[in-house]
Amino acid sequence: MTPLHLALSKGHADVAAELVERGTLFKWIFHHLIPIGAIQKYNKRGEVPLDMASESTLSRLQDLLGPERFERLKSVDDTMKNIKPPVPFYNRKKKTKGDSSVARDDKESIEQAVNDAVYDLPAHLTYTSTLDYISMMDTENGSLSGNQPDSENSQLVLTFNKKSPHFRRITEFFETCDINITVPLPLKNKWVIWEQIVKGGDHRHNTDYKCHTRPLVAFDTVQSFWNLWFNIPQPSELSTTRRLSRECKDGSEHVVDAIMLFRDGIEPMWEDEMNKDGGHFDYRFKPTDVSQITVDEYWNNIVLGLIGCSIPHANLINGIRLVDKLAIRFPVVRIEVWFRNLGEDNDATQLMKSIGTCMARRLTQTLCFKMSRNALYVTGDFCVNTLAFHNSRDLLVTGSIAGSLALYTWDLETATITPSRTIDDAHNRSIRKAGFSDDGNAVSADKRASLIDVEGGAVKWYSRKHELVTVCKYNSTLFRAGVTTFCIIDDHTIATGDEDGAILLWDTRVTKAVCRSKVTEFNSTIAGILLGKDTRELLAICDDQLGCFTLKNGKMSLLGMSDNVEDEFLCFCYAKQMRKVVCGTNTGHLCLFSYGHWGDINDRITLGTNSLESIVALDHNTVLIGGDNGTIDVVSIMPNEIRGTLGDIAKLGDKITNTDSLCLNDTKTILGFIANLEQICLVTTDKIIQLADGKLQESSFFADL
Repeated sequence: MTPLHLALSKGHADVAAELVERGTLFKWIFHHLIPIGAIQKYNKRGEVPLDMASESTLSRLQDLLGPERFERLKSVDDTMKNIKPPVPFYNRKKKTKGDSSVARDDKESIEQAVNDAVYDLPAHLTYTSTLDYISMMDTENGSLSGNQPDSENSQLVLTFNKKSPHFRRITEFFETCDINITVPLPLKNKWVIWEQIVKGGDHRHNTDYKCHTRPLVAFDTVQSFWNLWFNIPQPSELSTTRRLSRECKDGSEHVVDAIMLFRDGIEPMWEDEMNKDGGHFDYRFKPTDVSQITVDEYWNNIVLGLIGCSIPHANLINGIRLVDKLAIRFPVVRIEVWFRNLGEDNDATQLMKSIGTCMARRLTQTLCFKMSRNALYVTGDFCVNTLAFHNSRDLLVTGSIAGSLALYTWDLETATITPSRTIDDAHNRSIRKAGFSDDGNAVSADKRASLIDVEGGAVKWYSRKHELVTVCKYNSTLFRAGVTTFCIIDDHTIATGDEDGAILLWDTRVTKAVCRSKVTEFNSTIAGILLGKDTRELLAICDDQLGCFTLKNGKMSLLGMSDNVEDEFLCFCYAKQMRKVVCGTNTGHLCLFSYGHWGDINDRITLGTNSLESIVALDHNTVLIGGDNGTIDVVSIMPNEIRGTLGDIAKLGDKITNTDSLCLNDTKTILGFIANLEQICLVTTDKIIQLADGKLQESSFFADL
């Protein structure tokens, strides 16, 4: 029970009101004076008992509340004194059998925590033996000259955390180097170290960003950089249980939210002339997925590569930021790379690849593939409706609710998904579906279908808009039914389905031509269209029915219609070499039809109660299913068996509630999908195949994302 709860339970309404009113004060207490790990273990709300606070804090609290209220608050808090305090993170003592002692004196622990979290720039700069890392960098290719330290058991990690064994090994290596350190080694540019702070626990500092962002010190030589850098904390010194704080000359103390390195003359603010027309790349590392010592290497690599000019196109980068977001609900360490306006002749893709390669480079000159892991994601500018892979290239297309098409490329080596082109003039309404034709052009649809040249972005063909339909019989309100799905029949024929249940056939050789054929057997939204076993049949799902249509001489006619079922079909695909049609429903069931027998379903698989929004065939015997349960299920067809469920996508920082638009690339080595209608995610299928083959137990595979 927290002090606030105790105050309320004992009827001290005025004390409770004061606690709420002074909420920022309590944030100040536990951010500055008590390890955050202790707070989290004590109470998830982050409130602390007063007897864990220092005398100065209690004195300040007494001044704010007044003597009478302060004494009443202390009396309320006395009930908590018998509760054993949690173990501070920095002094976690392993319990032995029969030993109930779990922590040393609280006062010593808290004081030590504060001391550990405080850093100061040195008054007198001193030289250390590791300063010449940059001077040894080959500026052409970024390679490190000299002999590399041998590592029999583990890879050496580039870190300057003095408590790390990696730091000692690096120090020993550089002590063996014969380098003239008496001559100043000038850098190509002058740099300034900045910090972003939070004063008094007030987390509303974003409203006055400039006042809380200030320069610390500048440097322009290798020696001055290293003398400063050894006193700047490394990412591994941060954790979910500790934040950095620094005591100012006036005796006040503040939390450091971000440490920044920018070119001299450029401020780390978007209002700066060099930043306002540029952008930034955002790299996020979750402590449960990437070790903090590895983040040290990523951070130091980008810092050294930037000031040492060993990154290609380094002149385009204005600065970098290390942002501590480990104390939030979904903790991450964020590295931001800010760049100037790239202009028309520069490609953001190349710059991103250069940065990714630099960050992942090991001291042994191999790439650290832990950075890429097995999954990538990027967040779209608008809600994303659809996703599809190119037939032969490493290219994917997305369609957004704003009517824009976005093309992306990806690189597993550097763990990047990079925007390649955005096409905004093809549609002005929400794009329901997008894909690629056999010749590689993009096909998309909103109120009408369009065929777009991927290379130039020009619209090569578009259909007429679908017919006006009545949506209100009382006032005869009309609207044009939007295209919800399409299917490419052959090189010059496309079938589209709309919100009114109509399926239309179009000839792409005739611009703005009327449709060649139309069927209106359905009276609700067409959820999907598939080409049959040959080009003479077409399958479509709508509401609770599956229909099969024949295509003869460019005309469509109904061949067979299923019975009405209890569920609504939302997606479907083939299985068992097209002998089976698998339909996903809004009630969490898979309904199986035998091809050619369209009367009734012949089997049903229950996955749960959530809607199944998307389905894709991994092979002839296995399908992957996404939906409103926030997972992707791996299901075997005949024998009908759920082989595994891929768990929550913890890496994305938000709880995943929906997965949609599942698709596979042409080699079926990468699965793409949309999470929460905004994250565009790519996952390698290695472990998915093992799960499908029964070689891998069910796991929270997405925890690796």
